[in-house]
Amino acid sequence: KEDIFFVAANAGLAYSDNPLRTVDSVGGSGSNEAGLTVGMQTIVAGDIDLGASVNFETTRYFEDFAPSNNVASGALSAGTALGKTQLYLGLAAFGGWNLDSELKRPSSFHGASVQLSAPVPVSANLLLQPLLVASRVLSETQENDLYSVGGRLTATTRVGIAVVSASVSATRFWYDNFYEDVTFVARRDWQYEAGLLAAVPVGRNVRLGASARFTRRDSSFFLSNYDSLDGGVAFSARWQF
Repeated sequence: KEDIFFVAANAGLAYSDNPLRTVDSVGGSGSNEAGLTVGMQTIVAGDIDLGASVNFETTRYFEDFAPSNNVASGALSAGTALGKTQLYLGLAAFGGWNLDSELKRPSSFHGASVQLSAPVPVSANLLLQPLLVASRVLSETQENDLYSVGGRLTATTRVGIAVVSASVSATRFWYDNFYEDVTFVARRDWQYEAGLLAAVPVGRNVRLGASARFTRRDSSFFLSNYDSLDGGVAFSARWQF
């Protein structure tokens, strides 16, 4: 018997110096964050990974100007190694709803993505993992419909009992029609990120993590430019059965 089902949960505290993601930040805010995921992962035909999950995430900001939000979503995924190479091809379909702080006014979204990755062991204690991903996202608010293509490089190592990962990424976004009839500007964005994550086990299924991430958004629609620095600490747990 294989343990193909899982339940994962997380809860923690976070802070953002620009939670509204505006060109001129009006101030920072702390927040409570939590999430719950239920899903399954298995292998079919010997080498094809299949997965399905449903997920709920909530963010409650401490400051009134920062709107709290909730996301309910689901995803289906499949992936396989390409021949005898280190390359791994993954496909995913996803969808869900963004909801306000009172779980009202749902706004739906759905999309699909394709990923190509490859683990590159540098030493016994250092793993590099480059990733390329292309996505299509459609939203109930049609102005948010977009294509994206991006790349990320992650380096993972172990320091004592802690697992530490550092990553950098760049993503290009093409919006179908972001209010172009009003602005007369075709929106095309670049987003750059640099992040650091450290996690230590605090029990058989539980770990404590700390993270920090810097994000920069450069957009042809100038009001969508922003910089943000986000960080937080959280407990996470995962059970398989």
